[in-house]
Amino acid sequence: MHVPQPLYPLVRFLLILIVGCIIGRHTWGVLQTLADSGVKRPTVRERLPHDGGTKNRIEADQKARQHKLIEACSGYEVRQPVTLTRHEHQLVRDHMFIDYFHKFIYCSVPKVACTQWKQAVLKTTGKYSKKDISEIYPHFDNEFKRLSDQEAKIREDTLLDTFYTFMFVRDPVVRLVSAWKDKFQPHKNDHRFDYQSFHKEFGRAIIKKFRDNPSDKDLEEGFPVSFDEFIDYVTSFDNPLQLNEHWIPISILCRPCNIQYDFVGKFEHQKLETDYLIEVLKIKEYIPENFFKQPRNDSILETSKIMSTLSMDKRRKLYKLYKDDALLFGYDLKKYLDIETV
Repeated sequence: MHVPQPLYPLVRFLLILIVGCIIGRHTWGVLQTLADSGVKRPTVRERLPHDGGTKNRIEADQKARQHKLIEACSGYEVRQPVTLTRHEHQLVRDHMFIDYFHKFIYCSVPKVACTQWKQAVLKTTGKYSKKDISEIYPHFDNEFKRLSDQEAKIREDTLLDTFYTFMFVRDPVVRLVSAWKDKFQPHKNDHRFDYQSFHKEFGRAIIKKFRDNPSDKDLEEGFPVSFDEFIDYVTSFDNPLQLNEHWIPISILCRPCNIQYDFVGKFEHQKLETDYLIEVLKIKEYIPENFFKQPRNDSILETSKIMSTLSMDKRRKLYKLYKDDALLFGYDLKKYLDIETV
């Protein structure tokens, strides 16, 4: 049928109106069915990871963090090498976990949700397809594909250029306190073999060197270790490369001045940023809802109280050790120095 040209706008309006009514009735029917079945509509919080405003905000934060990294890496205050030594390079490679199927590389940082991320990597690579993700033990070194593997080292530049690279960071001093509590203070898992090995390897040495008149029991068990003793140990090394991965600066572990990461997440915003990243990596089918939880917000206050027990000299040594992390990732460590005038 031929429609006169002047009537085209009217016809288009009527068609739009009819389609809108059909869609509206269908949508209302779906919502009514959900209501009748007892299924709740998603809350605003549940929709946030998919919300356009949240996505834009996260991406804007990433641009700001990338800009800060570039600015700090090129500045005079940060002490990061332009070229890595063989040992420095190997340390980074050992902490870069690869998923060849989903084409991403994760730089693992202990005490920054690394247990969950390593469980996620093992799940996405298909090693534990029939096992619940929370039951996967992720601390056996031979389970992972790493950048330090011979096949990966040959293709290192290509992998870093073509795979999606990411890491997560955390307030350095909060991370340090978390490491001390986890490794050297009593808790429900301190009898586990990996914790016991930590007590033997590190606790014994710390107590022997930094405790006045230690008992034979203390020297044998290497546990617990006071925060003061722990800080004496951590700040006793001339070369930070000698520090254990649980408290070595993140800037040394992942080298963001030498490797350009596509995503630098923050532990303090873990829930939103991880939900976003899981969608970017296209691994949502492997990760249960709320597997990555938002951390408690009282850790900074707790850290401040613990730090206040240290002398000003020890706090300044810590500031010097973690200064690069603070400058690169946007953390204010000076607040810990001002807790108490000494």
